[in-house]
Amino acid sequence: MRLASLLGHGARLLRTVVKSMRPSDALASNYFRSKKYLGARERRFISAAVFAAFRTLSLVEWCGVGVVTVMQDRNRQRRHVDKPLHPPSTNHIAALENTIAMRMAGERDDSYGWELCVLAAVVLLGERASIFETNEKLAEAINFKSDDPDDIDKVVAVVASALEEQMNWQEGVGHEWAWRTLERWQAMFERGNMLAKRDQISDADINFLSNRLAMPVWILRSWKEEFGLGTSSVRWSTVASRAEALLHSAPVGLRVNTLVAKRSDALKSLADDKIPAGEGRLAPTAIILDRRRNLAETYAYTRGLIEVQDEASQMLAYALDPEPHWKILDACAGAGGKTLHIAALQNDKGRIIAADIENKRLRELPRRARRATIRSIETMLLKSRKKEKEGGFPPQLEAHRESCDAVLVDVPCSGMGTVRRAPSLKWRLTPSLLKRLAARQLELLHMYARCVKPGGVLIYSTCSLMHTENGAVVDRFLLENRNFTTEALEPFFKRHSVIVPKLDKDAFSITLSPDLHGTDGFFIARMRRNPA
Repeated sequence: MRLASLLGHGARLLRTVVKSMRPSDALASNYFRSKKYLGARERRFISAAVFAAFRTLSLVEWCGVGVVTVMQDRNRQRRHVDKPLHPPSTNHIAALENTIAMRMAGERDDSYGWELCVLAAVVLLGERASIFETNEKLAEAINFKSDDPDDIDKVVAVVASALEEQMNWQEGVGHEWAWRTLERWQAMFERGNMLAKRDQISDADINFLSNRLAMPVWILRSWKEEFGLGTSSVRWSTVASRAEALLHSAPVGLRVNTLVAKRSDALKSLADDKIPAGEGRLAPTAIILDRRRNLAETYAYTRGLIEVQDEASQMLAYALDPEPHWKILDACAGAGGKTLHIAALQNDKGRIIAADIENKRLRELPRRARRATIRSIETMLLKSRKKEKEGGFPPQLEAHRESCDAVLVDVPCSGMGTVRRAPSLKWRLTPSLLKRLAARQLELLHMYARCVKPGGVLIYSTCSLMHTENGAVVDRFLLENRNFTTEALEPFFKRHSVIVPKLDKDAFSITLSPDLHGTDGFFIARMRRNPA
């Protein structure tokens, strides 16, 4: 299939993803089911380009769409020149400019000019902006060949041709668009680097950084305040590093099931199935794949050697450091990835109650446990919290009040630590929603802490990078529950040969992040209830 056709499909999917509130991966699956003639290579290209566009939306819009007005202004200036650069193209550029204006005004736009320019910018900027593996993806999808990965001329040629075909532009207009888009990115890159070196910048500059980093302004401000502890002593480069790391696609993390294999065994098994993989940076059970692979039929997966789990999430079990005989409540277990890891650390000798209100996810756990040869987990479907009184304690847990050696509360959150995988989260999060989430998280922490016995351990965690959901919730909980105290994480990590760079020896909480640790964003805090 030609690149023009791939961009056309991508434009339709991108519009659906941007407008819908449904999960992006589900929307992509539905789209591809309706287009059965698209092969695996085409689907991979379209998905990768669309998700890259959604992750970097304001960046590629500023470069690929913003340049259209520049081109139109240039054509206007050349109207009275004997030989204008592209005189017949003026109407086409003006038409696109009009559709962009309609989109910005929220009016109906039946063309896909905006989406096409955004996707073309993703492919064009590719490795230069570290947002898309252009040469590799083009080679797989359309047999694009380039002896030199840095040979931008060939990339410009193929992208310009595809855009001209889709936009009905005269030959040459696509090349002008491509080169001007590259120039615009270079200017954006240089200005962004300059601004990031400063302690304080203007509102206009923050708006520019927001576009450059594809991150809402209010989130950037909140990170600056968090890093600076309310002062201006931290440069914007610290904030920019975090946001920049979230622009890239996330690697696939696996966890080795130590009940049946060593990490070296799992790596060898994956290599036998021609799946390149390497060791994680932090967790001794972590394996990292450089891209998505179909693991369902591999020996390592079918025989229970591995589970799909990000390395950051694996750190939670080490922070818990469970004793083999412990009774543990995993209060928001979901599909049970962390539950399975805890069971493995207990050598399947403890008792774990995996509870959740969502039956669809929870019912996956028994099947996963059987594949992992684990028997110490029991599932418990809790009554929907919507039907309970505010702060009501789940009746199913009455028998477990003050009886658990450890309770894990991995609360529902904004998911800001996972935006590399689910870009919609950062665009749809608002300060008011964040405040409501934090209130509910504190409520859940209070609720499930009642199951911790005197002397027992309480772990609070989120997959968020927002202080409001992390440290602020824990601080409030500790203020209101004087019978709980903090415990430093380092000794418990050390028992499992886990070394986290720059972790303070007295720190009872940690925020893992893609820029510092190469993982998803993840927060963990360890507390202990005072003995009776």
